[in-house]
Amino acid sequence: MANQANQNRRELAGSFKYVENPTIQLITNVALFLWNGRERTENKAYIMSMPELLRRVRNMESAIQQDDPWADKTYLALQEAIDEAEHAFQAKKEELEAVVEQGHSRISFPSAVTKSPVEREIVDHSRLGFRVLEVLALADDTARLILEAQHRGRIDAREKVLLVKSVESIFRAMMSHVSKWRYFGVTRDDVAANTQPAQKAKAAFGEIEQEYLDGSLRSKFAPELPKKRQKVSQTEAPVTDDEVEAEVAKMTAAAQG
Repeated sequence: MANQANQNRRELAGSFKYVENPTIQLITNVALFLWNGRERTENKAYIMSMPELLRRVRNMESAIQQDDPWADKTYLALQEAIDEAEHAFQAKKEELEAVVEQGHSRISFPSAVTKSPVEREIVDHSRLGFRVLEVLALADDTARLILEAQHRGRIDAREKVLLVKSVESIFRAMMSHVSKWRYFGVTRDDVAANTQPAQKAKAAFGEIEQEYLDGSLRSKFAPELPKKRQKVSQTEAPVTDDEVEAEVAKMTAAAQG
């Protein structure tokens, strides 16, 4: 009991919390549209807002900690989609920066600024949620460069529309993994026993693959599984003394220059 109490105090002392919520500044209408999403209408489909996405990703992390294998699977798919979107926006951003800088050497443009940037508060915090916000900021930067390229006569109106719609499409494709996920309160033990929560999850998502059931395939950013599951999950293996010694050597070498 004493050891458990000491462990609990240690975990509490090491907990992390912001003194106030983070914020993000949006500089284009494109990013503001992605943040706000869209309600379903007779002629237009529903688009999830960023606050809703961030709330669901936070709930997904909680479900993973409760041993939900479908949450684990979706979390990995989201991580991979984030990586793809990040690379796509970074590549397009660099391409547009080169386009914008084209022109005669004796013509000098000042830095472009946004007249009325919008700041939004981040209420729901999660690991991949923060990475999604990074991708949103990259999409915003890319959209700003698209607008500047048209302003300077480097791309025409049709190409501007094409590029903006492509930015929106890439971002929404990343979001789609979250929009398909639902919380059923299911665990790996439920799957083994074929309980009602497991049946509902299977009906909604399909059969879960073995690598997600045994925890051998997970996102590197995923929260830890319950302690009983860590014993059988290859990805939850404890850090070894050799790994610690190697990291200490690396840090010491870096400090010495």
